[in-house]
Amino acid sequence: MLSNKIPDDLPCSQLTETERDNPFIVIHDLFNYASLPQLRQMHWEFLKAALAGCWQEPTQHELHNLVFFFEKVDRLFESAYLICQQKQTPV
Repeated sequence: MLSNKIPDDLPCSQLTETERDNPFIVIHDLFNYASLPQLRQMHWEFLKAALAGCWQEPTQHELHNLVFFFEKVDRLFESAYLICQQKQTPV
């Protein structure tokens, strides 16, 4: 079986220096982009797209939205990780 594991030592490179200094900016940016119900809908659409047989062929616009949402969530993961590190909370 092929492994698609991302290396654990991958640097936090998705955030700007300002965002690394204050990762809460990324959280505020996410909720300025969309409301919680909208984000949940996008998350659901992302899951449906990942489960190949459960979604019709996406349009170019839908693909763009899914990639954009993925990037937002990826930045959220990094921000949450940095917040935990700042608070010295075990991850």
